[in-house]
Amino acid sequence: MRNQMCCRHAITVFFGLFAVLPSNLDAQSPKDSELHSIFWKQIAQEVDDQKFDLLESQYSEFKNEKAVIEDGTPKIWLYFESYYENNRNLTANIQEAQEFTKRLRAWHTLWPDSIAAILALCNALVGESDRIWDVARKENRDPKDAESRGEVKSRLLEFNSTLEELPRQVGDQLRAEAAFYAVKIKMLAAISAPFDAVQEIQREIEQVDTYYVPFYLTYSSWLLGNRQNDRSLPRPEVWLTNRFKTDILDTEEIKRRKCRAYAQIIAFHGNGTSEFKADLLDWSTLESGLRDLVHSYGSQTDWPSRYLVTAFAFHDKDATREALAIVNGNYSTDVIKFPIAFQAISNWAETQ
Repeated sequence: MRNQMCCRHAITVFFGLFAVLPSNLDAQSPKDSELHSIFWKQIAQEVDDQKFDLLESQYSEFKNEKAVIEDGTPKIWLYFESYYENNRNLTANIQEAQEFTKRLRAWHTLWPDSIAAILALCNALVGESDRIWDVARKENRDPKDAESRGEVKSRLLEFNSTLEELPRQVGDQLRAEAAFYAVKIKMLAAISAPFDAVQEIQREIEQVDTYYVPFYLTYSSWLLGNRQNDRSLPRPEVWLTNRFKTDILDTEEIKRRKCRAYAQIIAFHGNGTSEFKADLLDWSTLESGLRDLVHSYGSQTDWPSRYLVTAFAFHDKDATREALAIVNGNYSTDVIKFPIAFQAISNWAETQ
């Protein structure tokens, strides 16, 4: 029973990639979250150094679909996430976040028509808003206290003013960017917007990029959080499965993109409090996406470990054995926290 509980804990950890867990193994074990963190810090340092020309050129460079880091995560996702994450970071204080945002305002002032500068500033403002709510919760303040609401409202007003009255050409370019819808839904989540507004943004992004994982991560989190008070909202697992499950009319490329996006959304989701329910997910779609990511990016990433714990969660021994062979003992401690859990999965896979 104890082994079983440890294994189930490992499965829960799988659904939260960015949880920072203590390492129980050699430092060489894969940890993709460290790659993401290093990338975010690099962008933040460039902002601190006011290297706006470099940030502009990186934006153009990272839009190439081949621009990915070692685990296959597109750099453009991490590029925009870095501005949000820097201000959302729980180790930072509000004053530090405000200074970071101030530098982004300077970039936007110098480059008023820059799509990168506009979206960077908007992401930073949402990061500040979420950090304000974090501080309020930590201090056990009333969720609707006037001070916090006033602070978030000021960020919302600046967010809206940044996006309003843009030259027509800039506005058209902005609406062609999937990252535009990703940051808009983050702000809607920060201000507890109604489902109709969130759903409208979801319809809009589907006209631009139906596989933009950062958007669906926020959308799924919004559904999970708000379903606690409104059971009429769809279960995010069911919605995602209906959205990304392949169809007989899909081309092979569309099938691949759907399965990969499904696996990435599920792998990158998680905040330690609200997680996806495995029994509401589709194993066939998830397996296809995970196997694609494993074979595309190799054993030196977290993908084989994710494949392993997910195959175990769905009681697929063949897939579990395949994953074990790829992991070869060097599992990711971001995915499987306890050695006893890995051993229990291994023992289960060896039984007939």
